Amino acid sequence: MILESTDASDMPVMEAHDLDEPLTVYTNNPQLNQEDLIQSVLEKYQLTDYKVLHQTNDLIVYYFE
Repeated sequence: MILESTDASDMPVMEAHDLDEPLTVYTNNPQLNQEDLIQSVLEKYQLTDYKVLHQTNDLIVYYFE
């Protein structure tokens, strides 16, 4: 999933079976508040943990589970 906003209402609706698998999130917007983005994803999809898989100046890849 590629996110351009921390607004949970902009995030895709996921089916329950999709949420049984870990979620990889990409963002290429360094202007986003990363803490807000992380919290929004955790709350929206009822996930409990994440880690940063890759980070450059232009891209961050998160792995949520």
